[in-house]
Amino acid sequence: MTERNLLINNIKSTNDSENKEENEKSSTDQFNQLFQQVDANNDDSISLEEATNFWKEKSKQMDPTELKEKITKQNAKTLEEAVEKGFKKVDKNDNGKISKEELFEYMNN
Repeated sequence: MTERNLLINNIKSTNDSENKEENEKSSTDQFNQLFQQVDANNDDSISLEEATNFWKEKSKQMDPTELKEKITKQNAKTLEEAVEKGFKKVDKNDNGKISKEELFEYMNN
């Protein structure tokens, strides 16, 4: 391999590493931003009420067909029922609150 090719490969490798770090940081920032949007009282946890209120607002911006699909996917008849079922899946320790760790784990499985 020529010096030029070595240099180019080294630069590409460096850029790939930097892009990966930027993407990871961006994903973390997006996750934290989403969590803060749902956590209305800023207590670092999401209650069922906060989750329900978030989804009620979000559903106003959704296509009705898409919303119905999301509700049906949870084997629910109403948005509230779908949110409650989803909430219980994420709240692993069953304390009535979703922590950042619980949400992160759920989203990455």
